[in-house]
Amino acid sequence: MMTTESPDVLIDTVEAARRMGIATTTLHWWRWKGSPDQPLPLRVGRRGVRYRASDIANWIANRETKAKPAKQ
Repeated sequence: MMTTESPDVLIDTVEAARRMGIATTTLHWWRWKGSPDQPLPLRVGRRGVRYRASDIANWIANRETKAKPAKQ
């Protein structure tokens, strides 16, 4: 069965990192440094951080590149 996820669903750091193919420590580092090249983190409560699924999908889409053919 295929389910459709709402683009505004909030996901935690572990799930965001999994979808992005990066380590959770990388997301922590980006937040700490205030990197402009990161999906917008959202504060939930005092210590909780979440990401919009749509922001993660857009981040991934903006980094897609075509593979270059191997040099011969």
